[in-house]
Amino acid sequence: MEHISIAIMEAARKLNEIIIPPFLSRSIDNAELSIKAFVGQNVPGLLSLYEKALTHGSSLSKGFPLMNPFHVVLILLVYLAVVFVGSFWMGRMKQPANIKALQIVHNAFLVFFITLYVCRRNL
Repeated sequence: MEHISIAIMEAARKLNEIIIPPFLSRSIDNAELSIKAFVGQNVPGLLSLYEKALTHGSSLSKGFPLMNPFHVVLILLVYLAVVFVGSFWMGRMKQPANIKALQIVHNAFLVFFITLYVCRRNL
């Protein structure tokens, strides 16, 4: 049973490396260090809460996607920015936006990366 769970964890770590490319991971880590330094100087209690959340996690799931609170907050902030900026932008438009080109680019992007993932996994 333990052998199976270790195999599943290794597969999740490999999937994480495929989903988040190394160059993007380094950029996110640099941003995290900068924000931690800023928060540590201005709100030390929040930084200790963050460190506490990291130390109470399991070492087995440390490399899994979204196991770092910073990544979850970053995704949440980007989502909220897109929703509020998008709704503000759409509210100011006199005619409905034609997003056909955006849909095509989005779908092509998804098809390309899903195909890349499947091909890379089967090689």
